[in-house]
Amino acid sequence: MRKINNQRGSVGPLITILIIVIIFYLGIKLGEPYYRMYSLKIDTASIVNLDISQEDMQKRIYKTALDNDIPLDINNLIITKDPETGRVTVDMKWTDIIVLFGHPVIKIAHGINLTK
Repeated sequence: MRKINNQRGSVGPLITILIIVIIFYLGIKLGEPYYRMYSLKIDTASIVNLDISQEDMQKRIYKTALDNDIPLDINNLIITKDPETGRVTVDMKWTDIIVLFGHPVIKIAHGINLTK
């Protein structure tokens, strides 16, 4: 029989696989809040383009934030509409908490300021 190299086994490949899995996990956990923020910004831009009242706009944006699992407080969502120009400004702020391996680790403050 031929002798295969590294016949006794090695821990090196297992450690490499473990490191790759941990990096992938951290990438997903750290990138998720930014993806949700980007998604909310796109949805907010489409809601702002609708011809609806400020109250309806606020309700729709708030519901969209909750649907995207964004911990947005209704008091931190400010919508101003200029009656003369029709310009709409949306300002919102919230804080995401990143949970790694079951423990809250990082707080990230997000904010969107959109003018259409």
